[in-house]
Amino acid sequence: MNPPMLFFFSYAREDIRRQRKFYDDLIEEIRSQTGRRDNGIGFLDQENIELGTDWPDELKQALRKCGVFVYLHSPTYYQSAPCGKELS
Repeated sequence: MNPPMLFFFSYAREDIRRQRKFYDDLIEEIRSQTGRRDNGIGFLDQENIELGTDWPDELKQALRKCGVFVYLHSPTYYQSAPCGKELS
């Protein structure tokens, strides 16, 4: 059985180039502090989910079970309906 996922990473898809490095650095820092090497430390959704469609079960489960919700503020984030849905 895998240890629980520590965090869910929420970002505006248009900002991924800048946000991806932060996510990768955060994963590495957590690994160095905890010794965890599994892939379940953080959840980063990279699918293009169309507005109005149901979320995949993997995304729903990740939101339900995460220990920490990390969301990255940007003007794009606040203009995104899916980001608002994740945040709420």
